[in-house]
Amino acid sequence: TLTFEVSLGHKGYYATNIQRAVTAWHGQAGQQVAGTLKKIGDGMGFCSVKGIAGDVLLGQRSLMESGVSLGSMQPGDTLTFQMAAGPRGYYATNIQQAVDTQPSSNMGQRVTGMLKKIHKAMGFCSVEGVDGDVLLGERNLQEAGIDLTTMQLGEVLEFEMHQDFGRYHATNILRADGVYLNPESHAADGW
Repeated sequence: TLTFEVSLGHKGYYATNIQRAVTAWHGQAGQQVAGTLKKIGDGMGFCSVKGIAGDVLLGQRSLMESGVSLGSMQPGDTLTFQMAAGPRGYYATNIQQAVDTQPSSNMGQRVTGMLKKIHKAMGFCSVEGVDGDVLLGERNLQEAGIDLTTMQLGEVLEFEMHQDFGRYHATNILRADGVYLNPESHAADGW
């Protein structure tokens, strides 16, 4: 199978940039695979997949159609998706953020989390022992009377942790005034 670009010349159409289609992957089309997020930029991401030489593209359209936002993710996070081969390499479809399969004993209980990212009117906390970020949603922050613009990364919050559709979120949020953690000092702990 060949891939190519079509151009229009004075005598009609002709092929340029002719390449043999990518065929190194021996999985079946539509097969679900797991990948590790390596890089995020310009609204798209790139994952590494075991057994694949190059990166797998997480394109804007596939991300949007799958309902996955890279805004709450960081390199090292795990995604599952179906792989397809295109003219420039592999790309992902039906993308899903991997969910921690271990049931957390923290669900519905009060936990302490460190603010690690602010995106628009939402915040994201890390909680020790939890794989993935906990969303501090705009509505829950407003109900708690917390204004993210007055907070700093590394600040500690208390909240009840819940999981819906494979994602963690916080309710009944309280600010732990005066408590700050240096995010870099907890990098080895997974914070």
